[in-house]
Amino acid sequence: MWHNATYHDILIALRQKLNDPKSPGPKAEVRTCAQVVKVDPSHGVIFFADGSQAHGHIIIGADGVHSVCRPYIPQGNNQRFRIQRGVFRALIPRETLLADPKTSKFVEQLGHAICYNLEERSLLVFPASEHENICVKLLYDDHKGFKSLCKDWREPSSRTKMLRIAAGLPEECIALLEKIEAQNLQDQPIWDMDPLSNFHSHRLVLMGDAAHPMPPYCGQRVAMAIEDAIALGTVLDPEVRLEELEERFKLYSTTRSTRAAAVQQFVRGLSELDMWGGTSGFDATAFRTYILGHNERDHMTQALSYWKMQKSLQQDISKVASNVTKPTNRTPDNTPQPKIAPVRRKSWFSKFLPSKQRPIVALVGT
Repeated sequence: MWHNATYHDILIALRQKLNDPKSPGPKAEVRTCAQVVKVDPSHGVIFFADGSQAHGHIIIGADGVHSVCRPYIPQGNNQRFRIQRGVFRALIPRETLLADPKTSKFVEQLGHAICYNLEERSLLVFPASEHENICVKLLYDDHKGFKSLCKDWREPSSRTKMLRIAAGLPEECIALLEKIEAQNLQDQPIWDMDPLSNFHSHRLVLMGDAAHPMPPYCGQRVAMAIEDAIALGTVLDPEVRLEELEERFKLYSTTRSTRAAAVQQFVRGLSELDMWGGTSGFDATAFRTYILGHNERDHMTQALSYWKMQKSLQQDISKVASNVTKPTNRTPDNTPQPKIAPVRRKSWFSKFLPSKQRPIVALVGT
């Protein structure tokens, strides 16, 4: 079963949650059309392009592959780079595919993903928005993409280019792609970046593509962002205190950077065909076990419990050390104990020194 939500679905859900009067905690303020130009991790300040500022106890940098927040992380100046792959993305209403016998096979079974592979191309079709829409993803080799590094990935692309690249795929695939409207088609570059060893600095913490851009194979780019959110929500539980923020961010950073780097190294150089065991020399079963068998909430809950136990133990040790009875100069019956002068030990060369009874007299002249 595949469960997927579009960005539009997620934004609507977040907005509804923020406006829900039953939601615990303070209400969030949504500020739109506010470009962030820099942040101050030490004081929790965000600076906007219009000169205004926002202050908070924490800053969550979830601003994508072109993150403004990332350079403020120690050793966060890793340069992103494009790999020689591109991807067309689009949404098609389920009813549109169901009405055509050539494309109805893509939506007959709810919750199923279908993958086609031909040479350097992969077509992935899966449901979204509670099966109301169908996501289409066509990956292809993009050896000429480096000429347009600054191209906005949101710019609609040509259907003609997509259909030319898809030539050779089965007839039902071509029929599927022909139902994509030009204004709904996006041609995106695929970005990558060497793993960061740290995701936080003072009150600033990174998540998603801001922390670990990677190829989107097997849905792992989005999956890692979702795991980040689950981990961060677990670490920032209702018991958190302001003075503990940096320690908890360090815990989040340590656990998440380790897993994200492992997944990133797995997917580098692979394809959708590799993920599903379609090529020799790659253990797809072990890969899927590590990816799909992971429960981030349980993992982070266990890590947080261990951290709390260690912190409690350290506090207990400090209390015991501070309460140790110091020695006093009083006897058990509370009477003052006579002071005993310390015994001075003679050094080995004391026999060569004159005694106090025989002072040295220096004769000067005659």
